[in-house]
Amino acid sequence: MDHTAFNWNEQDKINNDRLKFFKKRDYVVTKIGDTFFFVGLAITIVALVTSPTVYNIVIAALYLILGIFRKIGLMKKKYAAVVDTAGNPIPHSIVRLHSLTQDREVKHTVADKYGRFHMIVANGTYRLTVEKPSGQDTYETIIEYPQYVVSSGIVKGEMRG
Repeated sequence: MDHTAFNWNEQDKINNDRLKFFKKRDYVVTKIGDTFFFVGLAITIVALVTSPTVYNIVIAALYLILGIFRKIGLMKKKYAAVVDTAGNPIPHSIVRLHSLTQDREVKHTVADKYGRFHMIVANGTYRLTVEKPSGQDTYETIIEYPQYVVSSGIVKGEMRG
C-alpha cells in the first residue's frame, strides 16, 4: 500500500539520479577542486600585486576566464518546456516517451519549477505524453503526441497543453 504523503517527484529524482551530486564521492571531489581553484586564485592575486610581471598577468587573466566559465558554464543545456495554452509554465510535470514499435516507455523525466526539462534519447519517432500534478500524488495526462519525431537526440520545443 502506498503512503498517503509520499512525494513521487522526489522519488523519481532519486531513482533516476537527477540530483546535483549523485554520490558522496562526487561532492567531495567537487569541494576539493573548488578549494584548489580558490587557493590558486588567491596565490595568483598575491603574486600579481607583489610582482606585476607579464607571466602573473597572463595567469590572472586565465583565472578570470576560468571563473567566468565556472559561473556561466561552457555549454548550456538545451531545454524543452511544458506550457499551458497561454504560454505559462507547468511545473513538476512528468514527460514520458514511449516506443511505437515495442509499446513500452523508453524514458521519462520530471520538469523543473519553470516547466523546463532535458531529455536525451536516440533519434526516432515516439509517442510523447505529459502529465501534470492534479492533487496530492495524482497526475492527469494533458498532452499527447501520437508521433513525436526526435531528430537530433534531444527532445526540443514547447509542449503546449
